[in-house]
Amino acid sequence: MPATENLLSLPSFLPAMRKVVGVLVALALILFLPGAQAGSLATVSPPDARTATVSLNDYAAFSVNIAASWSLVVGITVTTGGNIDVYVTQQGGYNDYINPNAAQFLYLVSGTQENTRSYNKTLSSSGLYYIIVDNDDVTLSGAQPSGSVTVQMFFGQSQTSFLLGIIVILILVLVFVAFVVLRRRRKAAQVPPLVPPPMQPPPLEPPQTPPQF
Repeated sequence: MPATENLLSLPSFLPAMRKVVGVLVALALILFLPGAQAGSLATVSPPDARTATVSLNDYAAFSVNIAASWSLVVGITVTTGGNIDVYVTQQGGYNDYINPNAAQFLYLVSGTQENTRSYNKTLSSSGLYYIIVDNDDVTLSGAQPSGSVTVQMFFGQSQTSFLLGIIVILILVLVFVAFVVLRRRRKAAQVPPLVPPPMQPPPLEPPQTPPQF
């Protein structure tokens, strides 16, 4: 009889074991698999200042449409947490960055800074750009995150490059005008002055013989 009771109670024990195994498998996946990026994307119109908290293995992206008449000034400072990576991409690079199946993504080298706590760059090229605050392990040369980070951010406009271009153009025009004026003056100085021809002496008259008486 005891053996019969054990056999009859076995089916009722299997569902409970399956639940325990399922929970253990789920915990193992959470602990040992790399975290997936959830991310966030916000559109920014400078001037703008904000504070953002980025979780571990996550990112926060900000899109800015830079006009030809001004440059974008970006300042990012980590207030709590470890180092971060800041990537600047265009649309295609951003699409690859958020795609978990993409092998790589393209970014603007001059606007990117890895493994840092302080970021300050000026972006002068016009167009739509994405500034990505990365708190994930995406490159070998990047930061190695260990927890969430909090950053203070500033987006500003700078007219310096536009005004500087106008000033340079004006200077070039003035230099060209001065060069033309000096060249004309040098040519005028090289022309010999008009001198009247020398006076020719009057012709000598033949001697006259005195009259004979």
